[in-house]
Amino acid sequence: MGKKALSLPAFSLIDYAVAPINSVQDVTTAMQRLIAEGVSSLALITLPLHFDFREGTGNAGGTSIQKSVQYYAERLRQLVRKSDQVFLHKTTLYILLLGADLHGAAIVQERLWEELLWRVHNAPEMGIARPSVMAIGHSSYPLPDTDIQGCIAAARTSHLIFEVQSMQSQGASTETEELAQQARQMGIPYLSLLPRKVPARLQQVIPPQLAHELHCYPIGRERNTLTVAMTNPHDSQVLARLQQITGLQIFPVIVPPRELQTALEQFI
Repeated sequence: MGKKALSLPAFSLIDYAVAPINSVQDVTTAMQRLIAEGVSSLALITLPLHFDFREGTGNAGGTSIQKSVQYYAERLRQLVRKSDQVFLHKTTLYILLLGADLHGAAIVQERLWEELLWRVHNAPEMGIARPSVMAIGHSSYPLPDTDIQGCIAAARTSHLIFEVQSMQSQGASTETEELAQQARQMGIPYLSLLPRKVPARLQQVIPPQLAHELHCYPIGRERNTLTVAMTNPHDSQVLARLQQITGLQIFPVIVPPRELQTALEQFI
């Protein structure tokens, strides 16, 4: 994929790729074209990623924002069909699901959000930046939105938002500094914040009652590996029981005790 935005006529030639666009108007044009070609319904998912570094500065601390966005975009692209169209405007993904309705968009949104959380928490240390804030939203045409502009506006209204706090920018406490240091020594991710909504698929694996009992919080699942937030990732009894109940490999991440407790109180 080159650095220049692809012209609209080239969209139909893209095979399982992410197409860069110049503006949101290109999404409108793509939707109009698909409708004119006979596609009866379209669902749209938007996924903006925000980074601490100012856009256009290139590398910051050895990390390129554009390279990071491309990393997340290419992996999320693999979770939708080849016939679906995925566009990238700056640091925002626009995903067009052909023939999908609002319900189908909600299902795909959940899958993409779960994958994104996994990728952010397990991003390579070198060369890939973690977003400071990420969000996702969806809508569909012709129902419930009867016009294309309304559909795009509705999809850009975030349904889920996750903010990754920066220890440096917020002046981390001694406790969080120690936890972050512990995580680095163990080679596992450290999270200062947890998402406040657990996707339905994860709730089926770890229901609220079990999460409260074992004092852990499900974050994501990729194939046969389940990521859970814990204050003590060395707790072999909890890890063993989780693996026995879920039948999955357990990948623990460290989270501050207060943050875990707050998340669990809302997980009911």
